[in-house]
Amino acid sequence: AFRVAKRVRTETGIAANAVSISYMAVELGRKVFGNLAQRKVLVVGAGEMAELTVKHLVSAGVSRVMVSNRTAVAARDLAAMFDGEAIEYENLGRRLGDADIVICSTGAEHFVITREMAQEALRQRRQKPICIVDISVPRNVDPAIAELANAFVFDIDDLESVIASNIREREREAHLAELIIESEVMQFQQALRSLDIGPALGGVRKRMQDIAREEMARQRNRLGPLSPEQELAVEQILLSTVNKISHPLMQSLRTAHETGDVADVAAWCEQFNRAETDPE
Repeated sequence: AFRVAKRVRTETGIAANAVSISYMAVELGRKVFGNLAQRKVLVVGAGEMAELTVKHLVSAGVSRVMVSNRTAVAARDLAAMFDGEAIEYENLGRRLGDADIVICSTGAEHFVITREMAQEALRQRRQKPICIVDISVPRNVDPAIAELANAFVFDIDDLESVIASNIREREREAHLAELIIESEVMQFQQALRSLDIGPALGGVRKRMQDIAREEMARQRNRLGPLSPEQELAVEQILLSTVNKISHPLMQSLRTAHETGDVADVAAWCEQFNRAETDPE
């Protein structure tokens, strides 16, 4: 199961596209900055969605987390989870420029981040790019910020549109994954059938070797005196002959078993057992 899962992940694009709003922040950050290592994130809001988004960003390598919330205690608690810094809500405008990625997730009914705040942040950053992701409903980020050079703004509608497209891509990749799984299931079933018949074939070969040894013992006196080396050589010749004669039969039985022709295998085994007990 683990091997097939690895095949699916490496041979298809089923895990290549984000299908959750919280993880989309990582994808968008990468599109703007490439590698997220050493990037700083500022989260405005301290709810469950904000926390989940920060977890994804931290896993992706962001180096510093800042949290700002109307309730200072909530901001400090969330910041502490990631060894981050709580920023007083009143200082949000002055500290906005410290962040490369801003996640806004509050329940406010107005714009929490305005065009003027973004302009000042870009000035502080010397026009280095800033990525602002607004996952609030209604919007908490002024859409006019997108008009500013080096300001990349995404809202919930943008995210849902991309996610819908990603889901369609994953559905196409899922079809390829199903083909891989079907192929692996068939191979696994064949392996199981091979395991089922393995002991039976081993038993048949052993019985043939036992018959050869019994015949050797019965005819031994006719060979006269033999040295231990000669005794061993005769037995090895006898067993080697049995193995070579039985090999095509073993292969035929194995193939019949793997293709599901169990009746053929059972009939042959019954015939072998009957021949074994019948007098000459």
